Amino acid sequence: ICYHKEGIVQGYQLISTQKIPHLAGYEGFDPKVVEEYAGSVLNWLKDRCTNDAGSYLLVREPGGNQLLLYDLSDLRHSN
Repeated sequence: ICYHKEGIVQGYQLISTQKIPHLAGYEGFDPKVVEEYAGSVLNWLKDRCTNDAGSYLLVREPGGNQLLLYDLSDLRHSN
């Protein structure tokens, strides 16, 4: 874990991945659910990022739950 304040690193601590959900007694997420969601997102990206050596922008609005993927080669062709 990297501790920072206003973008300046204040310190760090090496902890086991399994301990992250239990830091300071916080039970905020289930690691299995996170792993399943991450796998779904990676598969979704794999299906949509089809241009070899393409550039994409992945966006999620703050507080939102929808992912938006933009193919940046579309910008190059619009000029």
